Amino acid sequence: MTSPALPRARSEVARRFARPKLWLALLCLALPSCAPAERPNILLVSLDTLRADSLGSHGYPRDTTPFLDELAAEGLRFDKAFVVTLATTPSHVSILSSQYQESHGVLLASRKEEGAEAAIISPTTTLLPEVMAEAGYLTLAVTDGGRFRERFGFGRGFAEFDGSRARGIVRGAERLLAMLDRHGEAEAPLFVLYHTYEIHAPYDPPPPYDSLFGEGPESDFVPSAARLREVIDTAGRDLTPADLERIRLFYDRGIRFTDDGLRRLFEGLAERGFFDRDHLVVVTSDHGEEFGERGGVLHRGLLYEEFLHVPLILKGSRVPVGEVRSDLVSSLDIAPTILAYAGLDVPDAMQGVDLLGRPPLPAERQRIIAQYRNTRYALRTPGWKYIASGRPELYHLTADPGERENLAARHPERVDEFQSYLDRWREAQAERRPSEARTEELTAEELEEMRALGYVN
Repeated sequence: MTSPALPRARSEVARRFARPKLWLALLCLALPSCAPAERPNILLVSLDTLRADSLGSHGYPRDTTPFLDELAAEGLRFDKAFVVTLATTPSHVSILSSQYQESHGVLLASRKEEGAEAAIISPTTTLLPEVMAEAGYLTLAVTDGGRFRERFGFGRGFAEFDGSRARGIVRGAERLLAMLDRHGEAEAPLFVLYHTYEIHAPYDPPPPYDSLFGEGPESDFVPSAARLREVIDTAGRDLTPADLERIRLFYDRGIRFTDDGLRRLFEGLAERGFFDRDHLVVVTSDHGEEFGERGGVLHRGLLYEEFLHVPLILKGSRVPVGEVRSDLVSSLDIAPTILAYAGLDVPDAMQGVDLLGRPPLPAERQRIIAQYRNTRYALRTPGWKYIASGRPELYHLTADPGERENLAARHPERVDEFQSYLDRWREAQAERRPSEARTEELTAEELEEMRALGYVN
């Protein structure tokens, strides 16, 4: 069928986004500590469950992300960006706090997230929107609810936070634009957070997207929350290669639906003048997804590339155009980059770095750590990946990007080196951790929403 995408020819509002007013940008360049009224607008977009290799700009053959590809071509793309933990709650806490899960402690040792309770962010953990609000920003957020709710602590620092119910890209974008309209007379710079579960299971985009990219292989597998939960519970033992390919097809359709929705959202922002002043846009994800690489689907407590490798695109008045960087970066770097771009000091508690700063990233940042709770840890360098999860795993990523051949037995000295580094790192992080972890019971409505997203049985 013909793709339902918007025309590639740019509208006037799209051109306004591509060519912001540069005199304000130059003013903030000259005045790093510029007053709030002169600071840039900031937009942070989190596309839940989007793995990096699903984007055309990362080489994916299906036309899943024409708008994100345009955004990347007009800005800066990091082709080796990784999250530092899995699952929506702790990963977004790491993005907003610039702290490892080992440091902020959210769901570090508990499995409560998978039942009727959810973790609460410690009040001692400083979040990006709190810093922005203190600097005079009008802070606004729309999320798709689920594990990204105000009462779990994510609302801290926001003047208005709408995360009441998973609604998808269309209704979520409408809510965000309506929120901006309510604050249309405000003169303060904007910090806007937008999050959507649209790409997340159960992979059910509306017509005509539900038949995009053809029918796929012969398979009677139709994704649903219950069906995918059944697959998880059986570790994917009953899935055929055709089933897995069909599941990926449904996932890709949802990505394209989301991408087209983002284009419309950005045009709505342009109509409201969001990009007329100095601005920065950051697009990323909280984790990837599996499609049979390890024998299952969705995301679970594994630390291989398909779960950790996410998109990271920066576009703004003072961002390099058409540049691709291959140094290792992590989700910890997002908050410091935003703060530095806005001319604000980065709190000492934040562990990331400014990706737009000069000189280049320090040499020690060529080691990226990720974890799943306190049971699995991964240490990645440009060429190697070490996973500590009971039995050691060591992969030479240059020769084995799919992480298929475990070389731990052949390189014991490298295993010892990486494990010693992780042990020292864990000791250092423990000193930062809040003293207590708190959870709250989910309401009946929240539980039903979690079931729809496949989080609980």
